Amino acid sequence: MASAIDVMENLQKCFPPPGPRPNNDADFLRWCNLGSFLSDPDRVLPQIEKLDVEMFAKLCGRVSVNLDNLEDQVPLTTREDCAKYKPFQKTPPSIAGLSLDKRATAGLLTATLAASEKKQGFKSAVAGDKIASVASGSGRAKGGEKLPTYHGFVDAAQFRRQLAMRMHWKDPGAGSVHGEFTHRIQWYAVGKGLFADGEMAADVFSSIGHFSGTRQWGKFTLTLWDALCDRFNFVDPPVKEELLATEGFGKRSMDFRSPENLHMFLKDNSNYERYSWPLLNAFLKARYDKRDQQGKAAFSLPALTYAKAVEDYNWLEHGFQYEYLANKVYRKSYINLEPLHQRRIDRIAKRRLSIF
Repeated sequence: MASAIDVMENLQKCFPPPGPRPNNDADFLRWCNLGSFLSDPDRVLPQIEKLDVEMFAKLCGRVSVNLDNLEDQVPLTTREDCAKYKPFQKTPPSIAGLSLDKRATAGLLTATLAASEKKQGFKSAVAGDKIASVASGSGRAKGGEKLPTYHGFVDAAQFRRQLAMRMHWKDPGAGSVHGEFTHRIQWYAVGKGLFADGEMAADVFSSIGHFSGTRQWGKFTLTLWDALCDRFNFVDPPVKEELLATEGFGKRSMDFRSPENLHMFLKDNSNYERYSWPLLNAFLKARYDKRDQQGKAAFSLPALTYAKAVEDYNWLEHGFQYEYLANKVYRKSYINLEPLHQRRIDRIAKRRLSIF
């Protein structure tokens, strides 16, 4: 793991003057503690188990509410038993005699994270509110509080504005290995395990957005967020920027400052030592498979043949975005859409982020 001093020295190298310094930035110590916390699995994984327990409690509550006679309710069994029945698949399983239809399992992780985020002071986009301050033309939220969906990569300045607003996001555009909920899971752990004694995680989250220092790496503009919560493991992808590398770089490790490290560890394992997260594991596996299939469809031979035929040479970079949006809006593959619908998807894709 990286100590707070290790993180401090790394930040000073990443962002030279007028970058962060111990004596001129009130948030500097919090940033150092944040980086150290996420690099330590013995501090992160107990919070992951708490998330799993909260998911289970919410699942039990949903099933109980749907019963005709609460006095005759049959309690759900353990979190491990729920995971055995694959509660996040489309086929409704039966747990302890109760049918878990889609209403019981839909949005379970989202709802659990959102409840914690609200307590920590994070914001969401409210129905009817235009969030032009986040992305021009992003549309209006429908049906209650929503978070922006990043179906493409937004620029650094736009991203920092959203951090400053204390607003999370859904991140399918980052790829199936990165995971669309991983940063929210990171900050759930941070809120429970690091700033649970009165300091609100959302304040620290926002302070990262207010820091304007950047580091250029090729065509990419890297920020303080990358140094703390989005580091590279040199595998996913094989980016070799040593100052922003995780510990044990060159392979996936348990340095959870890399979202790829955290997501793949939680997806590939349902426990570690005395901690377990079987429900979360089942959900992440199902979502990974869904996004992986969309990615394969986007870059299949028919899709690439189509892209070449219409001379769309951005497909290699943005093909997943087209496929994700087509499935989201029309429940079809992009290449099977009518031209009118394809043009609509093209317009949405240019925004890189939307609220659905």
